[in-house]
Amino acid sequence: MFGLLALQLGGLALGFVACGFGLLAAVPVVSGLTASAYRQLFGDDDAAGFMSGR
Repeated sequence: MFGLLALQLGGLALGFVACGFGLLAAVPVVSGLTASAYRQLFGDDDAAGFMSGR
């Protein structure tokens, strides 16, 4: 998990260094990484039914 956090902080830092406009690309990528890691750790079982599309 520490490696993922370091990767996320590095990506956000690079986005910020690019005059702040890089954050427009970095924030969605970091959010996607977090969601993907969560689904890999806890599985994609949707007990609440939020992902069913209804």
